[in-house]
Amino acid sequence: MSVYPIGGYGLYSGPPIVTPTTDVSGFTSAEIRALSNRQVAALTTAQVAAIATDAIAGLSARQMKALSTKVSALTTDQIQALTQTQLNALQKPQSAALTSTQLNALTSGQLQGLSATVVAALSTAELAGLSTAHVGELTAKQLQALSSGQIAGLTSTQVGALGTDQVSSLKVSQIRAIETGDLQALSADRIAALTRSQVANFTYAQVAALQTGQVSLAQAGFFAIGAYVAGMQRIKKDPAFAEKSFAKWLREKDPVLIKKTVEAYNKVFKVVPSVPEKGIDNVLRDLANRRTVPKEFFGRYELFRDTGPLERAMAK
Repeated sequence: MSVYPIGGYGLYSGPPIVTPTTDVSGFTSAEIRALSNRQVAALTTAQVAAIATDAIAGLSARQMKALSTKVSALTTDQIQALTQTQLNALQKPQSAALTSTQLNALTSGQLQGLSATVVAALSTAELAGLSTAHVGELTAKQLQALSSGQIAGLTSTQVGALGTDQVSSLKVSQIRAIETGDLQALSADRIAALTRSQVANFTYAQVAALQTGQVSLAQAGFFAIGAYVAGMQRIKKDPAFAEKSFAKWLREKDPVLIKKTVEAYNKVFKVVPSVPEKGIDNVLRDLANRRTVPKEFFGRYELFRDTGPLERAMAK
C-alpha cells in the first residue's frame, strides 16, 4: 500500500486523499479498500466509473453500500468484476437503481447467485429489459421472490422464455398476475408443466385467452386431468359452490334439478380418475367395426392404459 502524509503525524500507511477531481483510475485494489466509507460515498459518478476492473474487488460490503445509487454508474466490465458478496451487499434502493444493461452484463453465475432480497428489489423496468437468456437462468427461489407487479411487468417474450421447471415453480398469485397476452406466449410443454393448483386458479380472463393450441392440451389429457381433479375436489368439498356454478354456466333456474345434477356428479365421478376396462372394450369394439382388430388385443388392457399423465397430475 502507498504511504500518505497525514498532517501533524508524519508518514502513515492510511487511505489516499481523495477530492472530487482526484483521478482514481490508477488506484489499486488495496488503495480502494483503504478508503473510508465517507470517502467512498463522496466519490462522483465519474470517479466510480473510473475505478479499474482489477481494483473494483477491493470494495468491501460496507463500501458497496456507501456507493448508494451511484452503482448505476458502474460499467459493464466493472459489473462482471464484482464478487457475489459485493452484489448481494446491495441495498434495495441500489438494486432498483441498476440498469437493464448492467443486469444483462452479469454472468450466469453472478445472476443465479443474486439473493432473493436483491432480485425482489429490482424495478419492473429493469426486469422488463432482462434478456430472455437471463430470464431462463433465474432460479425457482429468485422467481418466487418476485412480486405480482414484477411478474405482470414481464414481456410476452420473457414469459415465453421461462422453462418448464420455472413455470411450475411460480406461486399461484404469480400465475394469476401473468397478463393474458403473455400467457399466450407459453408453449404447449410450459402449459403442461403447470401444476393442478396453478391451473385451478387461472382467472376467467386467462382461461378465455388461452389459444387453441394451448387448450388442445385438454384433448391430449394432462391439462384436462389437472382441471378435472381440481374441479371434482371442489365439487365434493363444496357442493353449494358447485350448485351456484352449474346454475350460472348452464343457466338453469330449477334448484331441484341443479341439486340432483351435483349429487349425480358426486356419485358417478371420482376424485382420482381412471380408465375403466369396460371403456377400453367399448373403444376396441367401435374400432373393430371399421377395421380389423386382432382378437389378442381384447382383454389386454395394459396395452392401452397410460396412467402417466394422471400420475404427473396427481403428483403436482
